[in-house]
Amino acid sequence: NRSFLFNFHGRLPVNHDYYEQVSVRRALLQFEQIPDVSVGGFIEEYFEVMGSSHFCLVPEGTSSWTNHLYESFFAGCIPLILSDRYVLPFQDLIDWPSLSIR
Repeated sequence: NRSFLFNFHGRLPVNHDYYEQVSVRRALLQFEQIPDVSVGGFIEEYFEVMGSSHFCLVPEGTSSWTNHLYESFFAGCIPLILSDRYVLPFQDLIDWPSLSIR
């Protein structure tokens, strides 16, 4: 049963100074109080929340890749990639538009 529309938990401007300059992560904070959405810093039940979400947000991070993409597959949620600069792995082998939203 997927009770959340989407989720993101991880490093944000409120818990990691580097992300002060990453606008997409700062913008995620506006969704914290919306019902049926789970957004915020690190939580103990991270994988349970991911598995209870239809979509998993994959925002730009500190490098050209992020664990959030891979974790979304393990959780069975649809990755919603929030970066134009994110380099998707195995682009010649994987039809990313059929597996994710960008």
